[in-house]
Amino acid sequence: MGKTSLLADHARILQESNVGVIWARATAIDEIRPFGCLLDVLDCRLNSPDLARRRVAEAAVASADVVIDPFRFDTDGAWRFPVQEAIVDFVLDNVEAGPMMLVLDDIQWADSATLGVVLALARRCSSTSLV
Repeated sequence: MGKTSLLADHARILQESNVGVIWARATAIDEIRPFGCLLDVLDCRLNSPDLARRRVAEAAVASADVVIDPFRFDTDGAWRFPVQEAIVDFVLDNVEAGPMMLVLDDIQWADSATLGVVLALARRCSSTSLV
């Protein structure tokens, strides 16, 4: 259907207008690698010299051993989604520097955690310059 080509053309036009474009591509491994394609494209690593990127990576590592009980509703919900919130905050903080397009190509390979980030961004970006 040409979805990737359409996105690439749109991204090129936006880049010519000085809009930042972040292009993530999910692959089959990302079905079992939580937040994988986003952590990669945002370059969030434990050894990153950038503190904001390092904080996202630290949140991902800290949550790797957390057992999340989806049926436990007796505590504040914030404990369930620290990595999602770290990624969303990171992206929205970067949007403050200028308009941005975030493309998640081949999203059918993305894990549910990555899709959660996409939904959270969609909810929170209505008053920002993020597409």
